[in-house]
Amino acid sequence: IRPCGDIYVNRKVEPDRSLDDEIKRLNIQKLQRELADPDADVPEAKQVIIGVEDASDPDAE
Repeated sequence: IRPCGDIYVNRKVEPDRSLDDEIKRLNIQKLQRELADPDADVPEAKQVIIGVEDASDPDAE
């Protein structure tokens, strides 16, 4: 008896679909995840300037 659902991805599997088709689909998804740019969802870094006091400045506190 073949289950009608995929417990790992919570996706219904069509009963007429062969196991080879399902394996092919999962392999394609895996390759797409591996080839996806990991920095695509990372926002651009913001530049932060931190002030540094000069120790030789007599007015500096």
